[in-house]
Amino acid sequence: MKIKDIIDYLEDFAPISLQEDYDNSGLNIGNVNNELTNILISLDCNLEVIKEAISKNCNLLVTHHPIIFKNLRSITGSNNSENCIVEAIKNNISIYCIHTNLDNTFYGVNYKIAEKLKINDYKILKPISNIFKLEVYCPDEHCDELRNAIFESGAGKMGNYDSCSFNVNGKGTFKPLSGSKPSIGKKNKLEVVSEQKLDFIFYENQMRNVLQAMIKSHPYEKIAHQVIKLNNKNLYAGSGGYGFLAKSTRTFDFFKLLKSIFKAEGIRHTKILNEKVHKIAFCGGSGSFLIESAIKNKCDIFITSDLKYHDFFDYQDQICIVDIGHFESEQFTMDLIKEKISQNFSTFDVHLSNVKTNPIKYLN
Repeated sequence: MKIKDIIDYLEDFAPISLQEDYDNSGLNIGNVNNELTNILISLDCNLEVIKEAISKNCNLLVTHHPIIFKNLRSITGSNNSENCIVEAIKNNISIYCIHTNLDNTFYGVNYKIAEKLKINDYKILKPISNIFKLEVYCPDEHCDELRNAIFESGAGKMGNYDSCSFNVNGKGTFKPLSGSKPSIGKKNKLEVVSEQKLDFIFYENQMRNVLQAMIKSHPYEKIAHQVIKLNNKNLYAGSGGYGFLAKSTRTFDFFKLLKSIFKAEGIRHTKILNEKVHKIAFCGGSGSFLIESAIKNKCDIFITSDLKYHDFFDYQDQICIVDIGHFESEQFTMDLIKEKISQNFSTFDVHLSNVKTNPIKYLN
């Protein structure tokens, strides 16, 4: 089995198209055509993790956070990322990162948090709204080729479904003029062709790939098509999550539960506004940009990490916000990745890293 087989599966589950513009999910280091030995999964990558991969005969390291995140101008071993890159290449270890695409998929990072909190009626807190529709007209005999190429580019995915399209039969007319190079018909003669109108849904950051696939696979010199921005929200993809506890719980008791489940050595929070909480919002990692969404959805509490002083200040009278720590909020992402791979592949070992990569230490 090749590394590519694992990557194809992971990107089917959490499409790269769902990553944020600033992100660098995907294969950061290595060759997709290398034969796979075993897999090590870690939230982050450091030299201890690389050594662990070597000791466990793992030539694929799957991490949540990218090892190459900022622009690299040189690799001189001056920081953790550069050291890891050098050691990974020397030891033929590929590093695949599944970051904000896993954050933004329905059954991803935040769904795992919902499982740990035993949340009912889970929903995406801020659904993706940058959805577009491609309408393209194609002669009947070329539709299958065009449709498959556009699916391959990433279009046509809706929740747990892919290869979604709508097709309408009709007649197309055109008259090739001087200077044209028609694939069908003769110059200065009106042509009537049996065609189909094909409709596909895709996300804004997929547009280039979708249009390139259309141009490459369409037989016509000039392609009749249109791209339409939709007002629809994708309820199966987006940031954060929310839902309900099985029953209303005293806020202070819920804080203690959070501390226990996430093994947080300390949590930071604003003042308690309600004696009990029931509707819970959350975002693994840095989620301050979702505070207003949690307020809009009338949640009692919002759990995330990396909150700033002014976040606590500005929203203290509108919602109770809780910072449990970045590593703490995302630690179960490793279990999620292992579960997905292990459920679908059984010819190699999948290991969870024993290295606690959290760089933050607490003084008790």
